[in-house]
Amino acid sequence: MVLQSPKGDIIECVVLLQFPTTNNEDEYEAILTGLDLAKVAGALSVILYSDSQVVIGHINGDYEAKGVRMKKYLHLIRRQMIQT
Repeated sequence: MVLQSPKGDIIECVVLLQFPTTNNEDEYEAILTGLDLAKVAGALSVILYSDSQVVIGHINGDYEAKGVRMKKYLHLIRRQMIQT
């Protein structure tokens, strides 16, 4: 993932997950990590870009998250978005 400040400063981060995941879970983990990093860096707002239409559709409310794990990830993202 890549974080970029309004001034153009860039932070690149790689996340290595130590447990089996689906592609969508990988996307959620990356977003959660990015939101955590943005919060630590003092971000007041965040613009999120992702190539996962499904995950962004969940976050935007365009798609319904199905399954217990997807709903948990979506809940974590929404909670983080409120706190960031």
